[in-house]
Amino acid sequence: MKNRLSYKNILLLILFISILFFYSYTSPLFAGSALLSWNAPSTNEDGTPLTDLAGYKIYYGTATGN
Repeated sequence: MKNRLSYKNILLLILFISILFFYSYTSPLFAGSALLSWNAPSTNEDGTPLTDLAGYKIYYGTATGN
């Protein structure tokens, strides 16, 4: 009987740890947000009107430069 009880406790512990692990990665507490804004350029560096802008490149990551 003792072996059966300890086996049940081990299974409950594994289940509890699994739920805790899963919740920690799906919890909204780890969510973040960012507000991005910029002024679109209208002139080149030499002062001439900018007429050939095809789009913007936006880079994102968890650290600067990544």
